[in-house]
Amino acid sequence: MGHKENFLKIYELLKPTVAKYSRHLYFYDPEDSTAELTLALLEALEKIHYFDNEGKCLCFLLNALKNKYMELIRKSVALLKHETDWDMECLICPYIEYAYSELELMADINQLLASCNEKQQLILQAILFKGLS
Repeated sequence: MGHKENFLKIYELLKPTVAKYSRHLYFYDPEDSTAELTLALLEALEKIHYFDNEGKCLCFLLNALKNKYMELIRKSVALLKHETDWDMECLICPYIEYAYSELELMADINQLLASCNEKQQLILQAILFKGLS
């Protein structure tokens, strides 16, 4: 038998474990997480050089799957934290902080300032925004 047939036998043996870890990766597409874990299994098979018995080999492969699963979890948590930070920054928006009536007032003031000459604009800005008289 070739390497492909051997890998398929091992994969069929570990398929329930791959499926279990894949189901728990909520932030990934199921096909993507299955592919990532299968690739980790293939990489582990390439790294393993010698084993005394089947139990040690199986333990090595299960640890490789578990490590890849933990890596994907860490990545998804970091991504979620980054997205949450970004969402919180978006919430600090001038249009959200003000009530609708305040927005109307600001639009009216801007319209008033646009209708004045430059000297009048400076005076109105000093009175309205800087509190000067």
